[in-house]
Amino acid sequence: MVVQGAVPYTEVVHALRAMVGVWTRDDRGQDLSDYCLLTALVALIALGVFIHVTGGIKNLWNIGNTTLVTGNSVAGGTNGGANTSSGNAR
Repeated sequence: MVVQGAVPYTEVVHALRAMVGVWTRDDRGQDLSDYCLLTALVALIALGVFIHVTGGIKNLWNIGNTTLVTGNSVAGGTNGGANTSSGNAR
């Protein structure tokens, strides 16, 4: 039975296959988005490493400072030769 004005089955199948083909083959911009995601991942990793390293550097600085202050107090050191007297120097 043929319905007046109906689209034949083969044309519908052909149109659907063409649409699916466009969706599966159209990957323009895919490389750009991949590179953007990869760059964001590298930036996050670098940020994590930077935060970890700066904490380590701060810790080393504090250890060095503590060692110097302790060594200075044991040696009976002064404040580096700065004049802290309130009067005029004679």
